[in-house]
Amino acid sequence: MMLAELGYDMAHYHQESFNFAALEEDDDFEIPESDETVERTVFRVELAKSGQVLECGPDMTILNAARAAGLRLPSSCARGLRGSCKSRMVSGTVDMKHGGGIRQREVDQGQILLCCSRPTSDVVIDR
Repeated sequence: MMLAELGYDMAHYHQESFNFAALEEDDDFEIPESDETVERTVFRVELAKSGQVLECGPDMTILNAARAAGLRLPSSCARGLRGSCKSRMVSGTVDMKHGGGIRQREVDQGQILLCCSRPTSDVVIDR
């Protein structure tokens, strides 16, 4: 490798590679098991453009709830492309704990990442 030949300390080298063609249609999607200590509240999530409605508990992300309901929403989050599930929330509230892929100004404008947003009320998404 050229870096090693130039004297670079390869212990500090990190490389990632993504092969989207090799991934299955369902990726590594798993429906998380319910936590018995979580209150059994179920929120209504409406996709405004399509008119589809799904149920989502506070212990599940909106993206996982959509997949569990058989809906395919755009996302490549599990493939290393953060922010690909970004959507505008028309109404409602969510608990969104993200590690990037969205800027604060986008959050301030009502954008959320479906892959890491758990509803805390009924939600309407502009999809």
